Order: sequence, then structure tokens, then C-alpha cells
Amino acid sequence: MRRVLLVWSLLITAQAFLIVRKGNSKTHQDITRTAILRATAKICQSVEGFTKPEPLDTETLARSCKKDAFTKNFETGIKMISYYNVKTDLDHLLEAKYHFHGETFVDGKLLIIKGVEDISKDISREKFADARKKLGTILHTLQDFYSHSNWIELGNTEPCTALINPDENIPNPAKPNQETCECPTKNCEGNILKNIIEEKILTSGYFGIKKKPKGDFQI
Repeated sequence: MRRVLLVWSLLITAQAFLIVRKGNSKTHQDITRTAILRATAKICQSVEGFTKPEPLDTETLARSCKKDAFTKNFETGIKMISYYNVKTDLDHLLEAKYHFHGETFVDGKLLIIKGVEDISKDISREKFADARKKLGTILHTLQDFYSHSNWIELGNTEPCTALINPDENIPNPAKPNQETCECPTKNCEGNILKNIIEEKILTSGYFGIKKKPKGDFQI
């Protein structure tokens, strides 16, 4: 059951992002909480008489899932996962793969895949606290894929399943030395080259302290 919840959390985190444009920004904590609540609601659909509650929160969901006694533990678990999600920015600020900076799609994906494997091992050994910590970290990286790449700008409205599927390639990433953006000033808003969008090429942002290569990326 916990592994199923893990997979649902990873898939739903993109939809918890709401695949929205500007003006409706959400924090990592918001996205994480929403993803876990929605994933849990999906699992509880197998419970006889289950109806998705409104509003959707730990108390109403635990009641609908007939797990009232676990409400406090459920809330504590979400807070712990959210904490380690945010902590990723402090512990791995300059490590590009944790944020999909600089076209690190392969390294970021490998980080997520390994994280899922490690979490599954922790769950099988009943090391649930360790599993929550790792889930927080990989959810951060997964969420950064959608905010730091042009996945949404390419018109995608569904999660990138390649991020959690070892056998699926990242779709149409930028080629080595391919120019993907133009930024002659400090304000780089809307700087992705027109052909990148037209050809549905996936690219990502660059962290400010590093020089921007011309799409230097390997797959």
C-alpha cells in the first residue's frame, strides 16, 4: 500500500502543480501537501463507501478512508515530507541535478529513480522516517522539473512519466551545443527561442552563478 501511495504521489505531483501559468504560483509545501492528499484519496477509492471529501485535508480524508485514528500521524507525515522537500534547497543549492538546472535531465531523472528504489527498500525494512525524508527530497526535484524546464510551455498537460520510468527516455531534449534561449539583459523573461517551442524541444533554466552553455546536454 505504501509503495502504491509513493507512485501516486510522484505522478500526481505534476497535477498538484495544476500545470498553470503565472499568477497562480504555489510553494513546494503547497504542491507536496496537495499531491499526498490526492494520492491518498486515489488509494482510498477501494474503501467501501468512500467519497472524496471537500475540503480535502488530513482530517476529512482520514475520516472518509475510515482511518480516523491515524489523522495525527497522517498530518505529521505530510509535514515531515514537506520539511525535507524544502530542505533540499538548503542542502543541495548548487547541485544542478537536484533542480534540473542546466539541462541536467538525465542526472535529475537518475536521482529520482534511485530515490524511488531507496524508498521502496526503506518501506520493506519499515524505516518509514527515512522513506519520508527521501520522498521529500525527490518530490522537490520532480517539482523543479516542471518549474525549471519548458515542459509546460511546450503545451504538456500531463506528467512526464519518463521521470519515474527507467525504460522511458526523456522526450526530445535539447541537443549538444544547441542554442535554446537568448538573454542579452538581466531580465530573461520569455527568452526561449521560437524554434525551441515550435519543434517541441525540452530545455531547462540555468542557475545564476554559472555561465549558460549552448544547450550542452548528453543523453
